[in-house]
Amino acid sequence: MRSAIGRHVQREAAERRFVEQLADEFEIEDIDGLRDAIDRARAAYDAVADPESGEREAEKLDQLDAALWTALELLQDLQPAILEAVPGDDYGRIRRAYAELIDRLAEIGDIAGGVDRRRRGQGQHGAQLGEQAVDYRPLRALTGVLAFYWKGALKRKFSQRHDKQAWDGDRPLPKAKPAVLFCHAVIEHIAPGSGACLKTIAREYTGGSFTANKAAESRFRVKRGAFT
Repeated sequence: MRSAIGRHVQREAAERRFVEQLADEFEIEDIDGLRDAIDRARAAYDAVADPESGEREAEKLDQLDAALWTALELLQDLQPAILEAVPGDDYGRIRRAYAELIDRLAEIGDIAGGVDRRRRGQGQHGAQLGEQAVDYRPLRALTGVLAFYWKGALKRKFSQRHDKQAWDGDRPLPKAKPAVLFCHAVIEHIAPGSGACLKTIAREYTGGSFTANKAAESRFRVKRGAFT
Protein backbone atom coordinates (compact mmCIF):
# COMPACT_ATOMS: atom_id res chain seq x y z
CA MET A 1 0.00 0.00 0.00
CA ARG A 2 2.79 2.42 0.93
CA SER A 3 4.64 1.72 -2.31
CA ALA A 4 1.48 2.36 -4.33
CA ILE A 5 0.91 5.65 -2.51
CA GLY A 6 4.55 6.56 -3.04
CA ARG A 7 4.30 5.91 -6.79
CA HIS A 8 1.16 8.01 -6.95
CA VAL A 9 2.85 10.88 -5.15
CA GLN A 10 5.83 10.64 -7.50
CA ARG A 11 3.59 10.69 -10.57
CA GLU A 12 1.73 13.71 -9.26
CA ALA A 13 5.01 15.52 -8.57
CA ALA A 14 6.33 14.70 -12.04
CA GLU A 15 3.08 15.88 -13.63
CA ARG A 16 3.20 19.13 -11.65
CA ARG A 17 6.80 19.77 -12.72
CA PHE A 18 5.94 19.12 -16.36
CA VAL A 19 2.96 21.49 -16.30
CA GLU A 20 4.95 24.22 -14.57
CA GLN A 21 7.82 23.89 -17.03
CA LEU A 22 5.43 23.93 -19.97
CA ALA A 23 3.70 27.03 -18.62
CA ASP A 24 7.04 28.78 -18.21
CA GLU A 25 8.40 27.88 -21.64
CA PHE A 26 5.22 28.85 -23.49
CA GLU A 27 4.33 31.87 -21.35
CA ILE A 28 1.02 30.45 -20.12
CA GLU A 29 -0.25 32.19 -16.98
CA ASP A 30 -3.25 30.01 -16.18
CA ILE A 31 -1.56 26.85 -14.89
CA ASP A 32 -4.86 25.30 -13.76
CA GLY A 33 -6.29 25.80 -17.26
CA LEU A 34 -3.20 24.21 -18.78
CA ARG A 35 -3.40 21.24 -16.44
CA ASP A 36 -7.07 20.80 -17.29
CA ALA A 37 -6.28 20.85 -21.03
CA ILE A 38 -3.59 18.20 -20.57
CA ASP A 39 -5.95 16.04 -18.50
CA ARG A 40 -8.63 16.32 -21.19
CA ALA A 41 -6.11 15.52 -23.92
CA ARG A 42 -4.98 12.43 -22.00
CA ALA A 43 -8.59 11.31 -21.49
CA ALA A 44 -9.32 11.76 -25.22
CA TYR A 45 -6.23 9.74 -26.11
CA ASP A 46 -7.01 6.94 -23.65
CA ALA A 47 -10.63 6.68 -24.75
CA VAL A 48 -9.63 6.09 -28.38
CA ALA A 49 -6.41 4.13 -27.77
CA ASP A 50 -8.23 1.66 -25.52
CA PRO A 51 -11.42 0.51 -27.31
CA GLU A 52 -12.72 -1.07 -24.12
CA SER A 53 -12.31 2.24 -22.31
CA GLY A 54 -14.21 4.03 -25.05
CA GLU A 55 -16.97 1.46 -24.94
CA ARG A 56 -17.26 1.75 -21.15
CA GLU A 57 -17.40 5.53 -21.43
CA ALA A 58 -20.13 5.30 -24.08
CA GLU A 59 -22.19 2.95 -21.91
CA LYS A 60 -21.87 5.25 -18.91
CA LEU A 61 -22.86 8.27 -21.01
CA ASP A 62 -25.95 6.39 -22.19
CA GLN A 63 -26.79 5.47 -18.59
CA LEU A 64 -26.29 9.05 -17.43
CA ASP A 65 -28.41 10.37 -20.27
CA ALA A 66 -31.30 8.08 -19.37
CA ALA A 67 -30.93 8.68 -15.61
CA LEU A 68 -30.87 12.47 -15.97
CA TRP A 69 -34.02 12.64 -18.05
CA THR A 70 -35.77 10.18 -15.72
CA ALA A 71 -34.77 12.37 -12.76
CA LEU A 72 -35.98 15.50 -14.55
CA GLU A 73 -39.33 13.93 -15.32
CA LEU A 74 -39.76 12.83 -11.71
CA LEU A 75 -38.70 16.23 -10.34
CA GLN A 76 -41.21 17.99 -12.53
CA ASP A 77 -44.04 15.56 -11.76
CA LEU A 78 -43.37 15.63 -8.02
CA GLN A 79 -42.67 19.33 -7.71
CA PRO A 80 -46.07 20.27 -6.22
CA ALA A 81 -45.91 17.50 -3.60
CA ILE A 82 -42.31 18.27 -2.64
CA LEU A 83 -42.79 22.03 -2.41
CA GLU A 84 -45.96 21.56 -0.40
CA ALA A 85 -43.86 19.85 2.28
CA VAL A 86 -41.43 22.78 2.56
CA PRO A 87 -41.79 24.95 5.70
CA GLY A 88 -43.22 28.36 4.99
CA ASP A 89 -40.09 30.32 5.86
CA ASP A 90 -38.00 28.32 3.39
CA TYR A 91 -40.55 28.06 0.59
CA GLY A 92 -39.23 30.84 -1.62
CA ARG A 93 -35.61 29.75 -1.33
CA ILE A 94 -36.37 26.07 -1.93
CA ARG A 95 -38.66 26.86 -4.87
CA ARG A 96 -35.92 28.89 -6.56
CA ALA A 97 -33.31 26.19 -5.84
CA TYR A 98 -35.67 23.53 -7.18
CA ALA A 99 -36.17 25.42 -10.44
CA GLU A 100 -32.42 26.01 -10.77
CA LEU A 101 -31.71 22.33 -10.16
CA ILE A 102 -34.06 21.35 -12.99
CA ASP A 103 -32.42 23.88 -15.32
CA ARG A 104 -28.89 22.72 -14.48
CA LEU A 105 -29.75 19.03 -14.86
CA ALA A 106 -31.39 19.72 -18.21
CA GLU A 107 -28.30 21.63 -19.32
CA ILE A 108 -26.00 18.79 -18.29
CA GLY A 109 -28.33 16.31 -19.99
CA ASP A 110 -28.08 18.22 -23.27
CA ILE A 111 -24.29 18.25 -23.05
CA ALA A 112 -24.04 14.58 -22.11
CA GLY A 113 -26.39 13.63 -24.92
CA GLY A 114 -24.15 15.42 -27.42
CA VAL A 115 -20.88 13.80 -26.35
CA ASP A 116 -19.48 11.53 -29.09
CA ARG A 117 -19.78 7.87 -28.19
CA ARG A 118 -16.50 6.10 -29.01
CA ARG A 119 -17.86 2.69 -29.84
CA ARG A 120 -15.85 -0.28 -31.07
CA GLY A 121 -15.80 -1.22 -34.72
CA GLN A 122 -15.37 2.23 -36.22
CA GLY A 123 -12.21 1.24 -38.14
CA GLN A 124 -8.61 2.15 -37.66
CA HIS A 125 -6.35 4.30 -39.77
CA GLY A 126 -2.69 3.65 -39.19
CA ALA A 127 0.65 4.45 -40.73
CA GLN A 128 4.20 3.27 -40.39
CA LEU A 129 6.43 5.53 -38.26
CA GLY A 130 9.95 4.17 -38.32
CA GLU A 131 9.51 0.50 -37.44
CA GLN A 132 6.35 1.03 -35.40
CA ALA A 133 2.83 0.99 -36.79
CA VAL A 134 0.96 4.08 -35.62
CA ASP A 135 -2.77 4.38 -35.18
CA TYR A 136 -3.47 8.07 -35.78
CA ARG A 137 -6.96 8.07 -34.25
CA PRO A 138 -5.91 8.47 -30.58
CA LEU A 139 -3.17 10.93 -31.59
CA ARG A 140 -5.69 13.01 -33.54
CA ALA A 141 -8.03 12.97 -30.54
CA LEU A 142 -5.21 14.16 -28.28
CA THR A 143 -3.96 16.82 -30.71
CA GLY A 144 -7.49 18.06 -31.35
CA VAL A 145 -7.94 18.91 -27.66
CA LEU A 146 -4.57 20.67 -27.58
CA ALA A 147 -5.27 22.64 -30.76
CA PHE A 148 -8.63 23.77 -29.44
CA TYR A 149 -6.97 24.87 -26.20
CA TRP A 150 -4.17 26.69 -28.07
CA LYS A 151 -6.56 28.55 -30.37
CA GLY A 152 -9.50 28.95 -28.00
CA ALA A 153 -8.17 29.44 -24.49
CA LEU A 154 -4.83 31.01 -25.39
CA LYS A 155 -6.10 32.86 -28.50
CA ARG A 156 -2.93 31.95 -30.39
CA LYS A 157 -2.48 30.98 -34.00
CA PHE A 158 -1.99 27.30 -34.75
CA SER A 159 0.44 27.01 -37.64
CA GLN A 160 3.39 24.94 -38.77
CA ARG A 161 6.40 25.32 -41.00
CA HIS A 162 6.23 23.20 -44.13
CA ASP A 163 9.98 22.89 -44.69
CA LYS A 164 12.17 20.03 -43.50
CA GLN A 165 14.45 22.42 -41.63
CA ALA A 166 11.86 22.63 -38.83
CA TRP A 167 12.47 18.98 -37.88
CA ASP A 168 15.46 16.92 -36.87
CA GLY A 169 14.29 13.40 -37.57
CA ASP A 170 11.31 12.83 -35.28
CA ARG A 171 11.82 15.99 -33.20
CA PRO A 172 10.85 19.56 -34.05
CA LEU A 173 13.68 22.07 -33.87
CA PRO A 174 13.36 25.29 -31.82
CA LYS A 175 12.72 27.13 -35.10
CA ALA A 176 9.45 25.19 -35.53
CA LYS A 177 6.19 26.98 -34.82
CA PRO A 178 5.23 27.34 -31.12
CA ALA A 179 1.98 25.38 -31.56
CA VAL A 180 3.87 22.40 -32.96
CA LEU A 181 6.48 22.54 -30.20
CA PHE A 182 3.76 22.74 -27.56
CA CYS A 183 1.78 19.81 -28.95
CA HIS A 184 4.94 17.75 -29.43
CA ALA A 185 5.91 18.24 -25.79
CA VAL A 186 2.50 17.15 -24.52
CA ILE A 187 2.20 14.22 -26.93
CA GLU A 188 5.61 12.91 -25.86
CA HIS A 189 4.55 13.31 -22.23
CA ILE A 190 1.33 11.36 -22.71
CA ALA A 191 2.37 8.92 -25.45
CA PRO A 192 6.19 8.73 -25.55
CA GLY A 193 7.61 8.14 -28.98
CA SER A 194 4.54 9.43 -30.84
CA GLY A 195 5.40 13.11 -31.25
CA ALA A 196 6.59 12.68 -34.83
CA CYS A 197 2.95 12.19 -35.84
CA LEU A 198 2.71 15.97 -35.93
CA LYS A 199 4.67 16.00 -39.18
CA THR A 200 1.63 14.29 -40.69
CA ILE A 201 -1.39 15.57 -38.76
CA ALA A 202 -0.50 19.11 -37.57
CA ARG A 203 -1.75 20.63 -40.82
CA GLU A 204 -5.24 19.36 -40.02
CA TYR A 205 -5.51 21.92 -37.21
CA THR A 206 -3.98 24.99 -38.87
CA GLY A 207 -7.18 26.42 -40.32
CA GLY A 208 -10.01 28.28 -38.61
CA SER A 209 -7.92 29.70 -35.80
CA PHE A 210 -9.35 32.02 -33.19
CA THR A 211 -8.02 35.57 -32.96
CA ALA A 212 -4.29 35.17 -32.57
CA ASN A 213 -2.46 36.76 -29.69
CA LYS A 214 0.28 38.18 -31.90
CA ALA A 215 2.09 39.83 -28.98
CA ALA A 216 2.47 36.50 -27.23
CA GLU A 217 3.50 34.84 -30.49
CA SER A 218 6.20 37.41 -31.21
CA ARG A 219 7.54 37.36 -27.63
CA PHE A 220 7.65 33.60 -27.49
CA ARG A 221 10.97 31.84 -27.98
CA VAL A 222 11.43 28.25 -26.86
CA LYS A 223 14.53 27.76 -24.75
CA ARG A 224 16.76 25.34 -26.64
CA GLY A 225 16.61 21.82 -25.29
CA ALA A 226 13.70 22.35 -22.89
CA PHE A 227 11.52 19.63 -24.41
CA THR A 228 13.72 18.26 -27.19
